[in-house]
Amino acid sequence: MGIRPSRVLSVVSADDVGFAEDLARHMASAIQNSRLYAASESAIRARDEVLRIVSHDLRNPVSNIQMTAKMLTRGSLSEDERGKLLEIIHRSAERMNRLIEDLIAVGRVREGQAIPLKVQPEHPGDVISEACRLFAAQARAKSIYLECDRPHMVPTVRADRHRLLQVFSNLLENAIKFTPEGGRITVSCQPHDDKVRFAVSDTGRGIEHQDLTKIFDLFWQARPTAHLGSGFGLAIAKAIVEQHGGNIWAESTPGLGTTFFFTLPQAAGKEERLA
Repeated sequence: MGIRPSRVLSVVSADDVGFAEDLARHMASAIQNSRLYAASESAIRARDEVLRIVSHDLRNPVSNIQMTAKMLTRGSLSEDERGKLLEIIHRSAERMNRLIEDLIAVGRVREGQAIPLKVQPEHPGDVISEACRLFAAQARAKSIYLECDRPHMVPTVRADRHRLLQVFSNLLENAIKFTPEGGRITVSCQPHDDKVRFAVSDTGRGIEHQDLTKIFDLFWQARPTAHLGSGFGLAIAKAIVEQHGGNIWAESTPGLGTTFFFTLPQAAGKEERLA
């Protein structure tokens, strides 16, 4: 006569269920706290990186202003010499202002927030001319030829002029930084389908092909030139251009130079002659 296996019944008490629920809650809380801690550590590292970069980049213009102001106290300066010293102070103050603008913008980019835009019709050639005027002295100080190439006929674009100049400022500052003395930088624009395509071209050291996909990442810098910049200018330029409905990219040949392109939508279908 065979023996039937007995059925073992497990009885789970209410205390066991409560214990399991408490354990699950504690584990979920621990996981959440771990995630929050990791995010907090990441935010602190990013904050420290921004402070390090900005404090480093602000040191030069502040020093320039201090030294130049001290030189202005000399009574033997000619009017021409005084004018040149005042120009140095003005350029240094503009540099500080651009750093502050970038610092505010990078905070928004990191938080995934939009950068405020006041969009209106703008003449691309006029904006290019203003950008070239802003950087003419800086290029001249490094013996770089800065060419402003304005077409006679070009469509207007809908853009925030201040933010568009911020894009040009980051691109031109980058170009001047990496272009050797005696080099050339060209700023241009032209109609491109239903958009206007802008270009900032230089005869600098160029960018390695494998790095072209990284240069717009926040805080990314090529190792040989990591000490030369903040690492967020191109990320800010990308955010501003994309918020306008455009695109930005770079083409480069190492040793021969780099061209940064970006597009903005046209404000109207017709072309307008620029003065």
